[in-house]
Amino acid sequence: MRKESIALRAWGQHASLIKGKHMKRTIASLFALLLLFVGVAPVFAQAISDDPAVLDREQKKKDREALDKQYNTTIKNTDQASAPVRVDPWAKMRGSDDAKNKH
Repeated sequence: MRKESIALRAWGQHASLIKGKHMKRTIASLFALLLLFVGVAPVFAQAISDDPAVLDREQKKKDREALDKQYNTTIKNTDQASAPVRVDPWAKMRGSDDAKNKH
């Protein structure tokens, strides 16, 4: 039992190295900042622009936007009003019966 009390007394001496409310508050603040930085670090790690995957993703996005722009320009330039008239190539082969009236 005497050995245990000596061990507890020694532990208490080490714990008392941090004296004063100011020192304890400073250490608690530093520890909180450390936890904050550890929690935020992965967010900043994902924003590295030199990563080939990020560069590839950005290039694909630019290519898609360019393709969409070309498509929209082509659609605007195509005259929708002057669509070709549908022609029935078998009209002469059907004879006098009009296939449209049979429905």
